Order: sequence, then C-alpha cells, then structure tokens
Amino acid sequence: SAATGADVWLKREDLQPVRSYKLRGAFTLIAHLSEEQRAKGVVAASAGNHAQGVAFAGQRLGVKARIYLPRNTPRQKRDRVATLGGDMVDVIVTGEVYDDAARAAAADAAESGAVVVPAFDALDTMAGQGTVAVEIARQLGRTPDLVTVPVGGGGLLGGMATWMAANSASTRLVGVEPEDAASMAAALAAGAPVDLETVSPFVDGAAVRRVGDLTHAAVDATGTELTSVAEGAICVEMLAMYQTDGIIAEPAGAMATTVLADLDITPGSTVVAVVSGGNNDVSRYADVVERAGSSVGSLYHHFGNKAGLYLALWQEWVKDQENLVSTAIEDLQSRGEAGTVPLFMVGARAYPRFFIGCLIVVVRRRCRGRGVDSGMRVRQWPRRAAVAGLRSSGL
Repeated sequence: SAATGADVWLKREDLQPVRSYKLRGAFTLIAHLSEEQRAKGVVAASAGNHAQGVAFAGQRLGVKARIYLPRNTPRQKRDRVATLGGDMVDVIVTGEVYDDAARAAAADAAESGAVVVPAFDALDTMAGQGTVAVEIARQLGRTPDLVTVPVGGGGLLGGMATWMAANSASTRLVGVEPEDAASMAAALAAGAPVDLETVSPFVDGAAVRRVGDLTHAAVDATGTELTSVAEGAICVEMLAMYQTDGIIAEPAGAMATTVLADLDITPGSTVVAVVSGGNNDVSRYADVVERAGSSVGSLYHHFGNKAGLYLALWQEWVKDQENLVSTAIEDLQSRGEAGTVPLFMVGARAYPRFFIGCLIVVVRRRCRGRGVDSGMRVRQWPRRAAVAGLRSSGL
C-alpha cells in the first residue's frame, strides 16, 4: 500500500488446506460426478497444485484418483499430493511440463474409462476457481477498483472474469503471466489457443504450453487485460514477501503482487492481488536468490543497499573460499604432503546454511580432483542445502 499509494489487499489462497486455490475447481468437479463416474475413479494432470486439490477432494469424497505430475514439479508438492490423498491416490511422474503430463492422463482415461479432472479447461473447474472473485467481493465488503490474477492455463482468470463481468463490471481485472510462458497472450493474439514453442519451467504453477479452449473464450469474451512479468522480478517479490510479511509464496503465487509496481494505479483506490499458492520447496530459495540477482534494479527497489550487500557477500565469499582451498591444496602438494585440508570458516554463522553447504561441496570437489582428502563429509550439513548452495554460486 505504501509503495503504490493505494489500499492494497492480498487474497491469500496460500492459506487453503492444499495451499492454493486449485482445491476449489477440483472439489467442485468431483462433487458433481455421478455414482457411476465415481466408481470408475478420476485422473488428473498437474504441475502440483491441482494435484493436491484432486488428492484432497478424492480423499474427502471417497473417489480413487491417479495423478500425473511433470518432472519439474517440486518435491514438496509431490510429497504433499501423496500425504493429502493417502491410499486414495496414485502419483505418476512423467514428462517435462504440464502438457506432457496432460497427454498421459488423457491416454489413461481413454483406456480405463476414468473421468479426467482438468486443471483449468472445464466449466465446473472454472466455476469453482471463479469463487475466488465471489469471496473477494464478500470479504472486502465493497467493489475493488483493481484485481490482479496470476495466469497459467487460465481457469482462475476465466472463472473470475466471467463472474466479475456480470457482478463487478467496473473493476479492472488484470491477468499476469510469466514472460517465458505467456500462453494466454499468444492465444489472444492468434484468435485461438496455440502451442508455445518453448516454455520456461521455473514458474511451475503457470508453465503451460497451451491454454484451454474454454478459458481462452472466457478471457477473450470479457476483454480482460493481460500483462507479463520477468522471472527475476518474480524472485525479488518472493524474497520481499517473505522478508516483509513472512509469506512463503511459490513463483506463480508472487506474480500478482510483482506486477503492481508496473501498473498505473490510482492513489487511494482499492486493489486486490491474488496470492494463488504457497507450495514452494524451501530448497529452491538458492535458485530464487540467484535469479533475483538478474533483476538488479528491482532488487534494489525492494531491499535497497541490503540487497547489494547480500549478493556481494554471497558471491565474493564463495570465490574467496574457493581460492583459500586451492591455495591450501597447492601448499600441501608443494611440500609433498598428503592429508587433510584445514577448513577455516570465518564468520560462517552469519550466513545461511546453504552458503556453508556450497563451501563444503566446492572444497570436496577441488580436493578430490587433486587427490587430497578434504576431511569433510556432506553429512555434516544438509545434503540438499549443499547442492542448493553450489547451484546458487554458479561454480
């Protein structure tokens, strides 16, 4: 609110039992199935959030489900699907992006007779997801001037746009896509859904190669405004949401607030940004920090000098430690000695664990390459933190 001069509210769909709005569409569709359809079970494809909605609905309604996840689905989401669904759900991981998993689910349904629960392109799914707009109006108690909504396949935007066109026509609705997966914008430009040649998988909750026929029709008919945001800016916003409000947002969940800085917003107006989900694997934050660094202007906008100091310390510290290790190895070898390289981690407690994990991996690799025992074992620190730190360092 302070940054925009408007009265900004967050619609916290990350507080749902499955940590995203996807529960709404999945539960609505499965609840409307006949007894005969329920007996045959359901299948679904998802990047993780819809899968959790289907798992939750299947478990609560007593309907067996087979759920197909693309390989870019974070481990945290995979584990949550299994936990929420229990013995009512089978999880199958296949393909690189959502569309690959969707084809596998469709083939399963054709062979088994199970009902497909679409992540976005079905009227019941869109209707369920569109209840977000209904709740905004009821909970806010007045008509918002602007609502920003993340867009993947378009179910949430299509459902909300349809309801708002009939009940809140004065509200400006803006759909926000990832720059590297703007499939709805491509569909509107072409006059029909089209396949994107390439899709970045980073914003996994919105990495959709082709939007739905129904969702495209709804967005097109309502004349809904679209825009896009860069991955670096999304990552900066994820860090800001965590640091400022303690909100753990996934990349797609941060898009609606990311775009606020780029929109023409009337001071004093009422704005609602939909935080669509919070299913983010904590091990991804090293990657988030690295990608945020690619958006230096936005980083300084959000964090000021702290951002520059944070990144500078991280990059320089890793390089310094690498040089220290290399020097120690060369000194040992020049004296013809073999043994353990001493580890000096000055001020190490001031850094997140993945920094230290990175150092350990770097040391072990450098030492192993020169036939020297580092004296360190990854079990001293979380293995996942070590790998995350190494990736973030770029070494």
